[in-house]
Amino acid sequence: MPTFDFAARDLEHPVEEIVGFVDHLIAQTLGGERFLGGHDRRCEKRYRLALSVVARPINDAFEPTGKAFMAVTKDISAHGISLFHREPVESKLLALRLTDQDGQGMTGVMEVLRCRPVDEVFEIAGKFVARSHSLLD
Repeated sequence: MPTFDFAARDLEHPVEEIVGFVDHLIAQTLGGERFLGGHDRRCEKRYRLALSVVARPINDAFEPTGKAFMAVTKDISAHGISLFHREPVESKLLALRLTDQDGQGMTGVMEVLRCRPVDEVFEIAGKFVARSHSLLD
């Protein structure tokens, strides 16, 4: 079982910092302009990228509410991420630890917008949020 300890302040990153780290991950891993084509409801490019991610359910105060688990990214964009995991999640927020190939990482927060079964796993998709984000918006 992975461990994932953090303080709420560790999750406080401006959206621009999260976007910058995701752009770095995409450039480092994919190099060129390879994005998912076809019909997409998003207005930004998303990139098929398989990375291990440590996730942990949190509450609105960014405090842990469950055990950490490993997931694998399905795709990622500057403002959102889609993960595969063997179990569904009930939490509306997940703390995520993203790490690049050099071991540099960032801990951020994902608002879960969708959790659905896909074959024998679950797709968990959502958007990156900052601490000032209100779930009531």
